[in-house]
Amino acid sequence: MSRIIFFVLAALAACGGKTGNYKVDYAGPIAIELVNRTSRPIENIYIFPRGSTSRGTSWTSLAPGAKTTVKLKEGNFELVAVSAKRRIDATTTEVPEATSQLELREDLAQTPRKLIFHDDGQTPMGVDQPGTLGVTFMLGAPDPAKPDGEPKVEGAPKAEGEPAPAPQAP
Repeated sequence: MSRIIFFVLAALAACGGKTGNYKVDYAGPIAIELVNRTSRPIENIYIFPRGSTSRGTSWTSLAPGAKTTVKLKEGNFELVAVSAKRRIDATTTEVPEATSQLELREDLAQTPRKLIFHDDGQTPMGVDQPGTLGVTFMLGAPDPAKPDGEPKVEGAPKAEGEPAPAPQAP
């Protein structure tokens, strides 16, 4: 019985059966360097087949300024990078995400070999080099501050040019 199970598993592996682990299923000869040029850690980087309903598990994480290499096979992939939570203002936080689509081919000169993650408006040098792709995090901005003025009191003198209040009926 154990021999039969072994042969069935060996046959599935030989036929290219999917394991459900994208790191195993889509590993290949194309090396891509991932570089974090943000001030925050990138907690998860998902690389999965384009159109898939599941991101799978994260391939890696990157500290600020760090880099790593992943190896993929040819194909069309989606990439989602999830940054660490950041505070926008006193009451608001966000978890920035950056996305990109990748077409990876060994014979295609435009296949990116280096992905540089950066924040919008802070494009680092080298992003425009051949074989390099910038992946941008769009960051939220704080809500405009409300002016700290004195509250208006009915019957108080009005500023110049402001109409007088209408008389109130008893």
